[in-house]
Amino acid sequence: MGSVIDNIIRGLYIGGVGPWDAWDDNSSLSNKNISLLYLTQDCNWSCCYCDCGTRIGNNTIASVNDLDHLRNSGLTLYDIIDRLVVLTKGNDIILSGGEFALLDVNMIDYIFKSFKDRAVSVATNGLFFTKGYHKKYAGQFDKIYYHCVEELGQTIKYPNMKDIIYILLIHHKNISKLKDMFDMYPDIKFQLECYADDIPNDPLTLTKADHLKIRIYDKYL
Repeated sequence: MGSVIDNIIRGLYIGGVGPWDAWDDNSSLSNKNISLLYLTQDCNWSCCYCDCGTRIGNNTIASVNDLDHLRNSGLTLYDIIDRLVVLTKGNDIILSGGEFALLDVNMIDYIFKSFKDRAVSVATNGLFFTKGYHKKYAGQFDKIYYHCVEELGQTIKYPNMKDIIYILLIHHKNISKLKDMFDMYPDIKFQLECYADDIPNDPLTLTKADHLKIRIYDKYL
């Protein structure tokens, strides 16, 4: 397998440590080398703060030439999974997207089997539960990171799941509703993923005042 293709696969499919594990001091994944795998750009949500479909790997954008090169290589997603096993050797894995549960179930079977010697966790917006995959693959994953609402103030579809990490995405336009979420779900200890971007004048970027508000709410976390 040529280094050019491997570099393209790294850029397209592998991210660094996901923000969710950084907020989880008690996770068995903490303080380890972790590869966050973006295995699909498809999603059943359309979050205003998400750049799914444009974010490629480590916050870079793959060139058209890179995409064409990979497409013309003849590699299937199964082949790419095989390369990812090699490229992430020694690392624990977080399976993400897009929405991971939108992958074909045969592909999901293959992914779990391919990484069976790793600590594997899943990031989902709840579709993993809707499809019953949390039961089907019980014992094959370490954690589930549940991005539980598309926007603050919405109802959580699965509020009573056990041993699940509930994630809220916080940005400048929704932080005013954060306390409401704590009040609506007092029994859930949320973990916060804070929106951050380097786009000048991005209206979603958290301000210093926003970060102060988050610290005030530490008692709820």
